[in-house]
Amino acid sequence: MKKLMKTFAATLAATVLAFGFFACSHNDDDDSGTSQKKNNSETTNTETTQNTETTQSTIKQSDWLFLYYCDADSNLNDDLWEDMINLEKALVTLQNSDGTPKAGYPSVNAVILWDGADEETVTNNDGTRKYSGSALYELRAMDIETLMKSEYEDDWLISTNSVDVSATASDWLKEELNMGDVKTLTNFLTWAKKYYSATHTVLVFSDHGAGAEYETSSSGYYGTTRAARSLCSDVSSDGSTFILSATDVKTAINATWKKFDIIWQDCCLQGGVETTYLLRGLADYFVSSANIAVSNDYASIFRGLENDTMPEEFAKGIIESYALTHAKGNITPKSEDDDKASGCYIMTQTQYSLDATKQEALYDKIGALADALLKEHNDEESNFDLAGVYNAYLVQVPADFNSCKGITYNGSFCYLSDIGYFCNDLIQDEEATGVTDEIKTAARVVLTALDDVVVSSWYGKRTEDSEGWFYQKNLLTDEDLAEIGIGIEFTEDSVSLGLTIGTGICEKGVMTKIDNDNGTTSYEEDADEFPFYSDYAGVTGYSAKWGKVLKVMHADEIPED
Repeated sequence: MKKLMKTFAATLAATVLAFGFFACSHNDDDDSGTSQKKNNSETTNTETTQNTETTQSTIKQSDWLFLYYCDADSNLNDDLWEDMINLEKALVTLQNSDGTPKAGYPSVNAVILWDGADEETVTNNDGTRKYSGSALYELRAMDIETLMKSEYEDDWLISTNSVDVSATASDWLKEELNMGDVKTLTNFLTWAKKYYSATHTVLVFSDHGAGAEYETSSSGYYGTTRAARSLCSDVSSDGSTFILSATDVKTAINATWKKFDIIWQDCCLQGGVETTYLLRGLADYFVSSANIAVSNDYASIFRGLENDTMPEEFAKGIIESYALTHAKGNITPKSEDDDKASGCYIMTQTQYSLDATKQEALYDKIGALADALLKEHNDEESNFDLAGVYNAYLVQVPADFNSCKGITYNGSFCYLSDIGYFCNDLIQDEEATGVTDEIKTAARVVLTALDDVVVSSWYGKRTEDSEGWFYQKNLLTDEDLAEIGIGIEFTEDSVSLGLTIGTGICEKGVMTKIDNDNGTTSYEEDADEFPFYSDYAGVTGYSAKWGKVLKVMHADEIPED
């Protein structure tokens, strides 16, 4: 792949600027209800002539196919519209106005299922791009007229070269879709398989993302209790929220395409073992963030797409572009309102292998680490302190700059910890917690398995008085780093970072340790919050052995089999 810092030759696409937004489900405005959505006819920009296609008799073949599941039915409506516009700008590099490839570039079809929000839902983002309906578009290169309008008008616009193909899905594409329903995702993928085929396929999700959700009927969520990481919330007309689970994603893919080259979840908090294990075998590579996800610079990503580009290289290019775009920004300073731990880099991005053998090996090794931790905990003659390990290596205090344990975000504090960071801490144990050689060996084995799963990652941390060190795996060269003015000071470069595991429960965004009168440590539950650790395997579908460790860590009691 060509270096992503090279000059962008296409004049029109050179207008693309790096942009960002916080695409996470933990937003104070997300819980508000909405009124009935407007009809499409009330919100569509009538001045722009849009290509439409009512029938399609043949399958469109291309080198690359990008299927975008764009759930803008939230306060991210305007931001996801900008993503769509910027993707059209990026296509200027690759395509002619009719969608045919330019010389030297592969053929690309980019199809997007859009579902917008009503005016009240997007008012916190100014509500300027109001298109509350649902539609299918085959995106094509941006035209100059729409580009100019989008710079100074507030209308909902897309390129006049793009084609509205909604009529080809009239059997399921209604005026208003529920993007949090697995049936919608399944219908979209079924429709796409009917009309498109490609050598390389990429499935993209854009919206809020969340940690593990315990989905019940009373919560208003659609789905099952075994959710792993949830994503794509949809606010219905009565104010209730529906959300996809990772299990839903698996179900829809198995029922349709069976496997993609890349699954790209442009959502927060999806980069965890619970999700990567659940999605194993459904794609070669998975791209997402273990922490906050923000918008990508599509221009830099797609200008690296050449005739000989392979999926692994393209996925790595997403991470590389993300790092170059966000390397010097959004490193959270010490938070005055104590809602974020200030020592960590807030925006991460990782490329994971979804190879089933590698995912299952990591699962087994984490289970073996859990066995080693519990074995030593159960030994009455041992000095090992599992609660002490929890307090030393997992608990994070937002008010304390130096308490960073690998990730930061008020949502992440609820129940997520970086598994590589945790294992490295066990190996380097200096907290007098009694970590044994057997436990350290098990941790090293986890790191070896983790290294097979984490293909490339952008990750980092800073010290309180400097820019500190940044970490990346198989990513930026010294030349890249010098160009953006960042030096590497992280010496433990053998540790694969960027994959989290559930470790606690969420109470006001903070994982709190409680020292009891009897000398034990536990977690003070909030009656309104679900104790994540009490049914870890049931909620996430991941390791029951790790779930036992969590129960001991939080309750200091040995769970019964």
